[in-house]
Order: sequence, then C-alpha cells, then structure tokens
Amino acid sequence: MTKIYKVYKENVIKYLPDLADYNYQKRVWATGKPQPGDMSPTFVEAWCQLFDDTGLSDALNIGQTVFGAAADQAILDLNAALRKVDDKNKPDSMIIDTPAMQNVREKAAKALQLILQG
Repeated sequence: MTKIYKVYKENVIKYLPDLADYNYQKRVWATGKPQPGDMSPTFVEAWCQLFDDTGLSDALNIGQTVFGAAADQAILDLNAALRKVDDKNKPDSMIIDTPAMQNVREKAAKALQLILQG
C-alpha cells in the first residue's frame, strides 16, 4: 500500500507569494527585518516552509498528485529553479537580483496561478 502524505494546501498557497514577489523580497529578505504578518523572513525559510513544512516535498517525491498534473509540474519546476539559486555564504540581499531568482519568481507565480485556477 502506498503512503499518502497530508499536504497543507492552504499553507502552500500562503507561502508561494513570498517566492513570487520581488518587492516582498527586497523589503523583508534584503533588509533582514520582517514585520508582523510576514510569512517568510529569509530565502531559505521560504523554500523550507513551502516544501517541508507543508508536506509538499514528501508528497511530490512519491508521485502523489496534490493540485493536479499542471500545477504539480509547475511546483516541481519551481523546486528545480530554487536549487539553481547560489545562496551559499551569500546574504539574501545579494541573491534576490540574480537571474536565477528572477526565474524562481516567474515559476512561483506560474505555480500559484495554476493552483488558484484549479
């Protein structure tokens, strides 16, 4: 019997905008000064919240359908884009203006759009 993972879909929808929003990243990640209500205080935290805290990574890794074929593929594409961001020993302020982060923002926005379209 295949294990089915619980995915907190409402949290996926809540965390995705932080990876899609340049202005949020400039305001929160680049300054290191999140305000009350800000979901993801850093790049790494945003990534972990989206994939680990929601159960999304476990579900997608076993091929479990979460939101549907197109949205799930968009999320997998986002994860691949996140892996290409060179954040090793670099502050968030240095990575948010990179082409790799622009790609992440585009993929996060696409994934969110597909999820919301249902």
